[in-house]
Amino acid sequence: MTPGVLLPIPTCDPMVAFAPFAGGEGAVLLDSAAEAGGRGRWSYVCVRPRRVVLDPADPFAALEALAAGLPRRSVPPEAPPFTGGIVGWLGYEAGRHLERLPAPRADDLGVPEAAFGVYDTVAAFDTATGRAWACAPTRAEAESLADALGTTPLP
Repeated sequence: MTPGVLLPIPTCDPMVAFAPFAGGEGAVLLDSAAEAGGRGRWSYVCVRPRRVVLDPADPFAALEALAAGLPRRSVPPEAPPFTGGIVGWLGYEAGRHLERLPAPRADDLGVPEAAFGVYDTVAAFDTATGRAWACAPTRAEAESLADALGTTPLP
């Protein structure tokens, strides 16, 4: 297992934190329900994907291959539930890889059937406690993320 770095940073609205990255290649905001409690209290800004897979021939096989290649990162027990990994989405049409469905309609929007990114760099926001962290494989990468968010790491 490789060690992961959790760098405490000042908290802010995750949407504000995401703003500098919006429109950037592979940038993702996973915004929580905030009042839901439990894991629903967490929001994440995922940036700088190490790898991106768009519209694979078989999205489930692609996802399995990505997961098999993930390094295991050791993090302390107080770490957020997600400190890096695969983030993505599957469109409805991906279901045809699992079951027999009617032929799809013509794709008039040009939206990929699936998209996945492998993220090592994540800002995690606990909306219940008001705490936040820059999570990355190295301290330098965590500090770089904190800088890009416009924050200074907490002592």
